[in-house]
Amino acid sequence: LDQSTTGNAATATKLQTARTIAISGAVTGTATGFDGSGNITINTQLKENTAVVRAFCSFNGTGAPVILAESNIASISVSSLKFTVTFKTPMPHADYVINGFASDVNSSNHVAAITMNPDMIPSKTVNGFDFYARYSSNASANIASPLICFSIVC
Repeated sequence: LDQSTTGNAATATKLQTARTIAISGAVTGTATGFDGSGNITINTQLKENTAVVRAFCSFNGTGAPVILAESNIASISVSSLKFTVTFKTPMPHADYVINGFASDVNSSNHVAAITMNPDMIPSKTVNGFDFYARYSSNASANIASPLICFSIVC
């Protein structure tokens, strides 16, 4: 058959040799052998030393904690105004950063910090952490009715 071709049939030889497709940046991944005959999947790997938010939570800490929104938080409990957070999936290491704040649901004028006391550091593990919600103006006074938001970065 001796016939002239145009359009896609004329350029189909571009996929005759299988290609490697890769992505780079904060994540890396590679798919090999793409020849157009089927779909590919690129599994990605987060680059080492890339900090990302691995968990976050917003909850009402009045009485038994009520989670309003979360990602990777299995549970939050409270005992004597000390909150205990447990992750669904453990952190890759215990050197994560906790960013957070609290406000008193009974008073819009009071903002607080999430406080990690030196005596609590051993309880900061890959599986979770403990903290107090304390007034910024009085670091020893716990908020009895806090609305708390935090994120975990590592």
